[in-house]
Amino acid sequence: MLLLRSLFFYIGMILALVIWAPFIIMAPILPYPQRYNLLIKWGHFSTWWLGKTCLLTYKLHGLEN
Repeated sequence: MLLLRSLFFYIGMILALVIWAPFIIMAPILPYPQRYNLLIKWGHFSTWWLGKTCLLTYKLHGLEN
């Protein structure tokens, strides 16, 4: 089952990369706030997809987080 979840994760990441690649390539010409938001959204998607496919969870501890 773990192998199947990992396979779904990698398939999803490859498809997402095909969709996000044009935006990431254009990122250097965007203003900094838009570039930052674009890359943050990619990170959020990657973490969300990992949680959905591989059932990975995380919890942040500490006041600064």
